Amino acid sequence: MSNSPLINGTVLTDNHGYRNGCEIDTITPHYMCWYATGEQCAESFVPASRQASATYCIGKYGDIVLNVPEECKPWTTGSTPNDKRAITIECANYMEDADGHVYGQLPDATWDALVRLCADICQRYGKTRLWYLGDVDYNGIGPNDMLLTKHRWFQATDCPGPWLDQQFERLADEVNERLGVPVPDELHNR
Repeated sequence: MSNSPLINGTVLTDNHGYRNGCEIDTITPHYMCWYATGEQCAESFVPASRQASATYCIGKYGDIVLNVPEECKPWTTGSTPNDKRAITIECANYMEDADGHVYGQLPDATWDALVRLCADICQRYGKTRLWYLGDVDYNGIGPNDMLLTKHRWFQATDCPGPWLDQQFERLADEVNERLGVPVPDELHNR
């Protein structure tokens, strides 16, 4: 599969593996824990010593930078099974409570880019619905579904952060609205 046409730049890292035939059916958004550009985030993953990467980095201005080609497995969640099937996305966030924002909140431009990128990923992989089930349940998705997962489900971390952690249903709703598919209420947090 090709990479997203929405990218504003490319900063590739060798910190990745291979999907070994796994189908992409998962999106895992993260927060950077950094108020930075997509390029700055992607550059931070370039050193081999970092031993981490993401498929995409979305910066504070909504810039989307490719860090690992979609055909490769990023090193993002600490879970090989999740990373083999996921497109992972690092997102810039506010670092303090100020000016009407709370710690961990994504800037509006970052949020909008995340919604657009998730919808683009779903469309390019032939997925008609983005699901947030509230836990890791790959068995609960159908062939036309994309699943949202959280980093903290796989490692002892607070990622995706206090704000983004509470936005997964909203993310699914906004992406599904772009995809033109309504999601019944009973599918939220089941």
